[in-house]
Amino acid sequence: MSTLARLQRLFDDDGRCMILSFDHGLFGEGSWLDGLRALPDILRTHAAEMPDGMTLPTGGARLLQSLPGRRKPALLLRADTSNAYLASHPDAQYDLGLRDVVERALRLDAVCVVQSFLTFPGQAALTRDCIANVDRLRAECDRYAMPLMVELLAMTDNAGVPLVETGEAIIAPLVRQAMELGADVIKADPTVPSTDFARLVEVAAGVPVIASGGIKAPDAEVLTRTAELLEAGARGIAYGRNVLWAEHPTRMTRALCDLVHGRVTVDEAIDIARRA
Repeated sequence: MSTLARLQRLFDDDGRCMILSFDHGLFGEGSWLDGLRALPDILRTHAAEMPDGMTLPTGGARLLQSLPGRRKPALLLRADTSNAYLASHPDAQYDLGLRDVVERALRLDAVCVVQSFLTFPGQAALTRDCIANVDRLRAECDRYAMPLMVELLAMTDNAGVPLVETGEAIIAPLVRQAMELGADVIKADPTVPSTDFARLVEVAAGVPVIASGGIKAPDAEVLTRTAELLEAGARGIAYGRNVLWAEHPTRMTRALCDLVHGRVTVDEAIDIARRA
């Protein structure tokens, strides 16, 4: 199977995708388990809403692929883990690429592998780890025709408190760097304002750019922002906590799926998400 054929299993006929990122358990941060503790039931109920894909580590991937029936979300397999997300903010941060992850992805029938590209203030070694992992993984993906998604996260330092960077001037060079390293898909945080996401799409030079959920926000705000990002050229979304911590998580999944694929307006999506 070619790289393009695998990606076509992720993107719908409209060229867009709605992905659930449920890989939080791999990073060892206890607070991130909120909403994910009953993982088998969570995967089953969200998969029933038919998102286009789910990003999962190996353990969760096995659970997803064991669900009965032919129609289920495409699997995107997490390729790395990091201590950069720990609330304790370790002095020495790392990104560790997992062994033989592409062969593992093939055995699990994944359509893509997902590797982080992280930048944190004062953590040059972390970014170096990520670049080395992307480069190594690109070579491995080429060997097996496996698509590679590069997931960007730039952090800024606000008086010692790490915050997610939302400025286009910071994110755009990372998008270009990911493209030049050979990403087949790029995941980037939403810009502020949302219209600036168009500049990320431009510098990606034809590589699809999808938006992550960014920081947790009220459901209506998330849905409104999603519509704006799609209008700015995002080829889809990959959300985690903005679904898991929504008022009605599975309803939020349905609302986002319908919104991404143009089946509802923003107001209609908000109404779907609010229904008990």
